[in-house]
Amino acid sequence: MSVSDPFPPHEAVQALARQAGLELTAENTPGIIENMRILQHYSDLINTFPLSDHCPPAFGYQP
Repeated sequence: MSVSDPFPPHEAVQALARQAGLELTAENTPGIIENMRILQHYSDLINTFPLSDHCPPAFGYQP
């Protein structure tokens, strides 16, 4: 992993899959890494969303 790309290389994804007991083909790894990038983007959006300390918490969702 480089500083500019925080996501693991293909070999690391394969090693993590083996540790989890998953069998992946080499064709799966690029998609897995891309999904990790997408999830990181969503996580960044959530973590950077401004929330006021003065708003009451939402205890449940009612449509």
